[in-house]
Amino acid sequence: MMGVITAIVEFTLSYPYEKSAATMADFSSIWGFRVNYLCTFDKVAYIEIPRDKFKKIFHTNPSIRKFPVPSNAESFIVDVRVRDVVIN
Repeated sequence: MMGVITAIVEFTLSYPYEKSAATMADFSSIWGFRVNYLCTFDKVAYIEIPRDKFKKIFHTNPSIRKFPVPSNAESFIVDVRVRDVVIN
């Protein structure tokens, strides 16, 4: 049986950080992502995204590298990096 491929993605939040964190939490809830870490002090969020949903957002399979910020997310995200790809 094959496991689920999940990307651990680091999102750098934009200013104002509190508003960006709230938007990121809403975004994650709507898509059904697991939030591992979300901090306005560090200005970063670590979120687990299943491969199928990652592919819908970024139009490619996850790999450990930097990705462009998705369109319409520039207001709350500055940078996107995949930190790990795991099989659960």
